[in-house]
Amino acid sequence: MFRFRREDLYQMNIINQYIYDICLTSLFKKIKRIFKQQKKFVLLEMVLTKFVEVGRVVKINYGPQEGKLATIVEILNDKRVLIDGPTTGVQRQVIPIRRLTLTKFNLKGATRGARTGVITKAIKKNDPIAQYQNTLAAKKVAKKALRAKLTDFDRFRVMILRKRRSALLSTQLKALRKNNAGGKLAAQAKGGNKKK
Repeated sequence: MFRFRREDLYQMNIINQYIYDICLTSLFKKIKRIFKQQKKFVLLEMVLTKFVEVGRVVKINYGPQEGKLATIVEILNDKRVLIDGPTTGVQRQVIPIRRLTLTKFNLKGATRGARTGVITKAIKKNDPIAQYQNTLAAKKVAKKALRAKLTDFDRFRVMILRKRRSALLSTQLKALRKNNAGGKLAAQAKGGNKKK
């Protein structure tokens, strides 16, 4: 079995460190050169804006209370939080984070472990539920629920109305194209729109 002597290992370590330093300095030189050429620094914005934090308004996406809004009151660990939704009928409970959908609303005035009364006052003051109802996500959910309630005859009426709408749109589009094409022909007849 071949073994390195201590002096050989020391020499190899020095050589490896030297090579590492050369590569690192050349990399830094390249980066400096790129920044000097660019002359402008672009500030990057944060991609994530919704964090699991105390006071974050969340929507429950699984379980018997699916679709209801609540507020994070306490973060227990990286997988579970304590939520409370006194105005939406969600009792104070521990729930996994994967069963929650974070909204962009944060309840001001909610502190760690806040009692239900404090949460209720903060909700009445900020009213995040009304703000959430105006978001695209809430409108999409409401539209889906409305479509689920339609009867067979209602779906038939929707089909007929869609056909009428598409027929009106196509006739209007044809008229616009005809007017636009006529305008181009008249301009060409007058001598305009020529290639020079």
